[in-house]
Formats: sequence, structure tokens, C-alpha cells
Amino acid sequence: MALSLIGFPFLTRFYSKDVILELAYTKYTISGNFAFWLGSVSVLFTSYYSFRSVYFMVVKEPIYRLNS
Repeated sequence: MALSLIGFPFLTRFYSKDVILELAYTKYTISGNFAFWLGSVSVLFTSYYSFRSVYFMVVKEPIYRLNS
């Protein structure tokens, strides 16, 4: 799921984000340029929190231990 959220190639969200950013980039207007950069920043934030959540769930040691 995290790879799909960040727009990893050949997964569902890659094509929608790719087309939106491509169309915004090819507008050659101020609003198109703004939409492209805003979309790029949102993709970066989405990839950051997706990988961060995977890291905390899978890789990192828990900060507490449950007593049996």
C-alpha cells in the first residue's frame, strides 16, 4: 500500500499522479507551474509519511515491551 501511495511505477496511483503532473507542467502558465510544484511537494510529503509509517511498523524496535 505504501508503494501505491507514493506513486511507484506500474501501480495504480503512479499513472494518475504522473498524468496530473505532466499536464500541469505542459501548461506553460503561472497557474500550471504552481500546480506542478504544489503537486510535486505533495508527492514528496506523501512518500515521506508512507515510508516513515512503514519504517516505524516494520523496522524500528518498539519503545516498550509487553509483559507476559
